[in-house]
Amino acid sequence: MNTIKFSSAVSIDKGRVRVNNEDNFYFNSKYLTADNRDKSTSLSEPSVTGDVLIYGVFDGMGGEALGEMASLISAQTLGKYHSKIKSGEYKISEKLLLRVINDANSQICKKIVESGEKRIGTTFSALYINNDKARVINVGDSRVYLFRNGRLIQISEDDTTAQRLVNMGLITKEKAKVHEDRHKLTQHLGIFQDEMTIEPHVSERIAIKKGDKFLLCSDGLTDMVDDEAITKTLCKNIDSRQLSSELVNLALENGGKDNVTAMVITANTQSQLPPKKEQNTHSSKNISYRKTKKSNVSCVIFAAVAVLGILAAFAASKFLTVSRKDNTQSVTASKIYFSNPPENVAVGEKDFIMVSVEPSGVGERPKFSSTDNEILKIDEESGYYEALKPGSVIVKASLNNLECKTSVDIYPRVDNDTKNISGTEIEPVEDITVPNEINLYVGESTIIDYKVISKSVDAPVYFASADTDIVEIDENGGLRGVSVGTTAVSVGCQDVIKTIVVNVSERKNTPVQKYMKKQVD
Repeated sequence: MNTIKFSSAVSIDKGRVRVNNEDNFYFNSKYLTADNRDKSTSLSEPSVTGDVLIYGVFDGMGGEALGEMASLISAQTLGKYHSKIKSGEYKISEKLLLRVINDANSQICKKIVESGEKRIGTTFSALYINNDKARVINVGDSRVYLFRNGRLIQISEDDTTAQRLVNMGLITKEKAKVHEDRHKLTQHLGIFQDEMTIEPHVSERIAIKKGDKFLLCSDGLTDMVDDEAITKTLCKNIDSRQLSSELVNLALENGGKDNVTAMVITANTQSQLPPKKEQNTHSSKNISYRKTKKSNVSCVIFAAVAVLGILAAFAASKFLTVSRKDNTQSVTASKIYFSNPPENVAVGEKDFIMVSVEPSGVGERPKFSSTDNEILKIDEESGYYEALKPGSVIVKASLNNLECKTSVDIYPRVDNDTKNISGTEIEPVEDITVPNEINLYVGESTIIDYKVISKSVDAPVYFASADTDIVEIDENGGLRGVSVGTTAVSVGCQDVIKTIVVNVSERKNTPVQKYMKKQVD
């Protein structure tokens, strides 16, 4: 159950060039139909909570009405599963998220056959909010961002040829923005199974903090509006409806060369009282020891008051360069400090370290470092860390001649414990049901269909492969065939361990991947 209330809004426009709108969205059960999809549309929910909130953006491709079909199928499929979740028939899980993708893809492929094998497709980006945690799944290049403490963080991953070149280190991110293949998708929905296996990107669970904003958008926004302008907009102290509308208007003002969709979901901020210190939390996949300190106000708040002047608080590890009218004076940092230093974390835990700078308006970014990257690995630019093994490190943030340090202790992951970290007794696991055998092709991926029979929701599940040269397995039970052979994989929870025989064979026909290029003016 979500304890945070969210305000949300979506705005969509076909743009200034397109004659029809191939974008669609899923707005917590609402989406566009054939009757209203070519009209400028805005929807908003000022205050919403519930067990599972789901939002999505889909950018259809194929021309005429075919792209519209693909994006509509995705929205309808997401709605079907959302209804089953709300009725209690299904529970939200990574396996279910992948099932939604596969179902939508199958239906789109069926529509391709029915339409005379004309190529159609769509991107798919969705945000799931449950128990005050968020998760993102995407295929294609419609993006999902987290805006926290004044910083814009892309959670989704672009499936484009240009991004692939970035990942390979062949071009820079800046060059990718203008690369001729920036719109050529390496995967999307609307690909037949014998051509390639779609591999969606599924994010880690994100613990939502009050004041967080999520932005879901099609590339009609990101092609027309750069990250700095998006950041500057999201930093405004206005509601989600105004934010989504302003972002779409920016895209239109800059040319509006494509359909544009912008959806903003805001975790409502607290009142004047300071936030309470978060308690240690327990995840069903990973028991984590964690302490967090006070979170700072994220955006620059302007108050024209005759006596007090302007008060500003801006907590971030990346900073927005504030554009001033006179543009003659530069702002120099006088103090930096950690906003949420992690004191105790468990092996496997991932998160961002935030830094506050005084005064606000500093355009420079701090650099992060760890005394031992084999214990705690940290990204120098973003402050994103991953705990790799037990130990202690010093994390440092530096900006010009200023620096701040914090000590971080990493604890081992807790296995087979009878209590979670809050001291609550964990019920013993009765059994685990798994398939006896799984057959894969080399390069094919799947998710183990398992079920833990237990009264407890706090029992962590672990996976292992007897031979990773034949089958690789991740912490969520995702399998990938590496080479021809037979091996065993294990699924364990507390003292119960089940084994599955996995056979990997070579495909008879090598799949040919077909790329789809978006219409670009």
